[in-house]
Amino acid sequence: MPDIIVGLALAWASYTDHKKRIIPNYCVLIVLACGVWQAYPNISTALLSAFTMFIIFSLFWFSGGLGGGDLKLMAALGCFAGVLGAMQIFLYGAIPCIVYTFAQKWRKGVLQETLKSTYLSLKWCAMGQLKTAVQFSSGDSAPLGGWMFIGYLVWQAIGFI
Repeated sequence: MPDIIVGLALAWASYTDHKKRIIPNYCVLIVLACGVWQAYPNISTALLSAFTMFIIFSLFWFSGGLGGGDLKLMAALGCFAGVLGAMQIFLYGAIPCIVYTFAQKWRKGVLQETLKSTYLSLKWCAMGQLKTAVQFSSGDSAPLGGWMFIGYLVWQAIGFI
């Protein structure tokens, strides 16, 4: 049951992140509550996982490659899925995000220029590909909430198999 609730919360977070570039706090709280519910009576382990994810993804946030809502969402996913599960969800979401970003740059005819960018090289090496490593302006980023929803779906599918 918590899996479905988290999936619905992530679907809504994906929608609002795409439309308004914001992840509602109540979506994060729902994921966090499901993590605590699922972990009971080992709540301290779930909260430690959330804290660990918060620390790890704070590095991305400080670099400007991740928004505050994305940071909170990853911490909540840490509470729900544990550190390993949340990192897998991130990976499963980041891979299609990278492919999508480069496909968009290729379609716009700016991929070669982007690949030569020093900013891209520094951003890629320092923090990986989040919002978009090929970011030239604030309007040229991919909302991470949607990609985390995709990552969650893939994670659930792999766990089902």
